[in-house]
Amino acid sequence: MMPAMSQTPAQKRALGLKQLFEAALKSPKLGTVKGNLLVFVPNVATWTLVTTGPRPGLRDLATDDEIHFAICCDDFLLTQLMTGVEVDFEQCIAQGRIKLEGDVGVFVRYIGCIPDAAAHHS
Repeated sequence: MMPAMSQTPAQKRALGLKQLFEAALKSPKLGTVKGNLLVFVPNVATWTLVTTGPRPGLRDLATDDEIHFAICCDDFLLTQLMTGVEVDFEQCIAQGRIKLEGDVGVFVRYIGCIPDAAAHHS
């Protein structure tokens, strides 16, 4: 890993997102997610968040695991979604900032596993 001082802002945000994903994977509530997620942040990263099946965990790429929800959006928007910031979904969709496919409930339940996610929503 590169020293923090030489990381680009996008790399720093990607690291922060990855830390949020990892925190949720450690949650005792992870069993409530009931689905795997594919997260694509253009020019930043692709992650597969596996919560079901024989290989749970965070992968730094798309895998052959069954996907129940997929999201494609910029890193700023994903950070907002994961930290409880109010987002105008209709505007984001109209602007092409976000694409969603599958069961949104899987994403909502996954976000609910992030410790202190509610504390950011103030």
